[in-house]
Amino acid sequence: MDIFEHLSLIPFLILGMGIVRLLEGMGKIIHIQNHNSKIIKLYWVHGVLVSIVCISIVLFWWNSFDFNTTGRTPKDAWHIVEYTLYLLPCLVLYLLTELSVPRDLNALEAFDFRDYYYANHREIYLLCTVHALLLTMHSYVFFNHPLGSLPTLLHISVAAVTLPMVIWGNRWIHGLLVLAYFALALATFPTYLTL
Repeated sequence: MDIFEHLSLIPFLILGMGIVRLLEGMGKIIHIQNHNSKIIKLYWVHGVLVSIVCISIVLFWWNSFDFNTTGRTPKDAWHIVEYTLYLLPCLVLYLLTELSVPRDLNALEAFDFRDYYYANHREIYLLCTVHALLLTMHSYVFFNHPLGSLPTLLHISVAAVTLPMVIWGNRWIHGLLVLAYFALALATFPTYLTL
């Protein structure tokens, strides 16, 4: 086992727990809708957000393979600051899964995802903004992408889109900006299609 394989265990476990949390939440929603009389009102903006979080988890994991080819050899040393910068986006993504998927779906009363979304939008999009800024630093430090490169500009654009969603709770603003956020998430796909 080389150094990166050892160091990546904790971040990958955290990402895996995030995927499990999203799937568990979706499974509960499907089960409750099919087998209970409880009414669950879904909200499309929340659904787009959960999709973005899922895409982000998969892309972070996928993009981590590049650490095998970034000039580091298996014997290269990692500094604790580098490792912390590598670990922090994973922690933020896990916190996003915890905030995006409610734990109290087993309650007997009806559940409205729009109310849940707007009750938590500030914390959710603050984490999204922090995640985008961490990925900007990540891209610059680990992959030597200059600040004007496409990957760093995409991350900065995500931060610019998510920050207003922290400040304002207007449904029209959230509807438009979550679509822009989703488009930016999809725009990163071409840079990560092959290993």
